[in-house]
Amino acid sequence: MLVDRRIREDEQIRHDQPGWPAPIPEPESVDESRENNPEGRDLRQEAEHWISSHVEDYNLLCQRALSRFEKGLPLNVSLLAEWMRLGSAAAVDPVDGYKLNNNHRAYIARRMVADFPQLEKCFRFRKTRY
Repeated sequence: MLVDRRIREDEQIRHDQPGWPAPIPEPESVDESRENNPEGRDLRQEAEHWISSHVEDYNLLCQRALSRFEKGLPLNVSLLAEWMRLGSAAAVDPVDGYKLNNNHRAYIARRMVADFPQLEKCFRFRKTRY
């Protein structure tokens, strides 16, 4: 049986906070990037839109990440995205069809590290070009 750690009220990421969401920052340590966006879309902006449009789902991702981190369990953003797809309405939005896109995972991980710095050691980052 999985038991998730719940984000305390003072840790909740709320869309009504002044200045939230701030631009997604680059982490301090990054590896070289690979080409995965031949269309040249602004993936950072798309990820910011997803996060601000799906605050509750983002909070669920953070809860799962913090729970796994505190238990010393393996953690990566791919695992979190697949978990979200299996158990959440975030997979497909009934209004605009907006999906949790694999191209957004890197930026979602960056946002999580910005909001919860203790998670930085759980993720490896590459430089982004978009």
